[in-house]
Order: sequence, then C-alpha cells, then structure tokens
Amino acid sequence: MPARLHARYTRDTALTQTAPARWHGQQQASISIERYHYLCASIQQAYTVIGPATRRNIVFPSYTAYPLTPLGDVKLHPREDGTIHPGNVDAYVAQFRADWQCREGGVMYCIVEQHEWFDLILNYHSSARTTGMKQWDRLFQRLKRNNFEKGLVPCMFFARESGCLDTECPFLHDEARCRWDREKVLEARRRVLGRPTGRDISLRTIRELAAAHARQPLAVVRSRTGVHSRTIGDSDDDDDDPDAARIHEESRHIKNICANPKCLAVRMRGQSREELELKVCTGCHATYYCSHDCQRADWKRHKKEPCIPFEEIVEDGNYWDALGMRVGTGDVRSRFTGS
Repeated sequence: MPARLHARYTRDTALTQTAPARWHGQQQASISIERYHYLCASIQQAYTVIGPATRRNIVFPSYTAYPLTPLGDVKLHPREDGTIHPGNVDAYVAQFRADWQCREGGVMYCIVEQHEWFDLILNYHSSARTTGMKQWDRLFQRLKRNNFEKGLVPCMFFARESGCLDTECPFLHDEARCRWDREKVLEARRRVLGRPTGRDISLRTIRELAAAHARQPLAVVRSRTGVHSRTIGDSDDDDDDPDAARIHEESRHIKNICANPKCLAVRMRGQSREELELKVCTGCHATYYCSHDCQRADWKRHKKEPCIPFEEIVEDGNYWDALGMRVGTGDVRSRFTGS
C-alpha cells in the first residue's frame, strides 16, 4: 500500500504533540462524543418526533446522559405500521455504502445524514427490527449488552486522512477493518471507471430521442393541467413512446462510448472490435474515444475532469460524490445542444 494511504490508518505521534494538532484533537473529541450520544439515543429510542408529516423535528427530552441539540426540518417517511418502505431502506443503505466519507467515518459519521439515518432508525424500532445494515444491527445489539461501551464504536476520524488526533480517544481504532473498508471503496471506484459514464449515456439518449422525435410531428399532450407539447429529454415518464423504450433498452447494452459529446459513438456488448474499436485515453486510462480527432476535440473539457493517472483518481475522494460516482459524470438532465 502506498505510504500516503498507509498514513490514513496510522497516527503520527510527533504531529499529535504540536499545539494545532492538540487543538484539532480536542475538536475531534467534542464532535465524536456528541455523535456517540446521538447514536445511543437513537438505539435506545430516547427521542420524540414532532411536527408536520413532511418535515419533522426530533427532540431528546428523555435522554439525560448528554444535552443533545434538537434536530429540525428532518424528512421522514414511515408507513402506517411504522416501517420504512423496503425500497427506501435499500436506497439509503446503498448510499451509505457508496459514500466514501461514510465508509471512512463509520456509523457515527452517518448520523450527519439526518433524513436517511433516522428513517433507518425508525425501521429498526418498527416490526421490521432492522436498519438494513447488518453490521449496524449487530453493533447495536453489542452496545445494548455491554452498557454502550465506547470502545465498541468505530472512531469516526481514525480512517480519515488526518487520522485521529485525540490522544485519549475512547473509540475503536480497528486498522484491519479500515483497510478492508478502504479496499472495498477503491474496488468499487475501479469498476465505475471501467464503465460508460451516466453523463455520456444520458447525452446520447437525449440526442437519440431528439433525432427520433424530429422525424415525427410534435406530440401534443392533453391533461387536466392543460395542453402542452412533449419535451425532448422527458421521455422517462412517457411509457407509450416506443422510441424512448427502444433507446433506453439499447443504453443497457452499451459497453464503451466515445466521450466526445459531439460524437458519442458506442460499442455495444457482443460487438466485435472490428465494428468499432474505442481507444482509452493514455493519460487517465478511464475515458474512451473512437479517434484521435475526437480526443483532441474533447481535450478542453476532459482535462478539467481532471485527466490524471487512473490510481490517483481512484484514491482521491475529492473526485467522487456521495453516490460513488466520479464528480461531473452523472446523468445530464438538460437538453443536448451539440450538433
């Protein structure tokens, strides 16, 4: 493992002796202890949800171990029986697993995502009896059995780049687990970089829809809200559009796509290289082009992604969003305006 990655999981003893490091260590300790008590209150169901159905306030009048600040304007989605829809649970779990900061910071960091966290907590205290995260369920049970011992809870700073600077940190410093988690994040990022980006696929989809609709009279849709024309790019909601269905189905079988927005040539799964050979950018080994002309035409945009060595992209969390996608490569929601 590179030295800079190893530093994420080990504390620099000399650094912790400096005044700035001691100050940061105190700040870390303050944040950690507050998050720990939010965790304890959540597990013990020592909270009250008040306010309108869509935006709730969460207060902690029955939790006396620590003065917790009420949480306001939290969107919660319990069903009549108190459970959260399984689809929502799966989505929240996927989000926490994909978010590199949540993976590094562990369960106490995840509390910052108040809406998702408390929906999972509501599900845990419902008849479902689970947060959807097996490791959290197991941790909650261990904490209940062991009087909420702090040493069972992963430190939320240990795996961060700064490391834990609290010399008296009472929370768990599990280097092996942090390394394992880190490798899972890196593996997922490598897989993402080997696939067509959502940006390129959505640009192609919008362009293909525009071309298909241009060959037809403009559709006029009548509804209770009035009369309006069909908007290019909004065909996800148009279940009766055969062109949209065909184009979206094709998108599922794209293996590689030329990253030049003016081209977007695709190589489909099962298609031979002789039919279309896309070449990978030698700078980042993560972006494909059908020709040097396309690469040159797209360079001004591509270099800002940025175009840097593959492993640097993989290792640096600043290039990745909360959904585990490379920043700037998500779906495009606006119309394709290129020619």
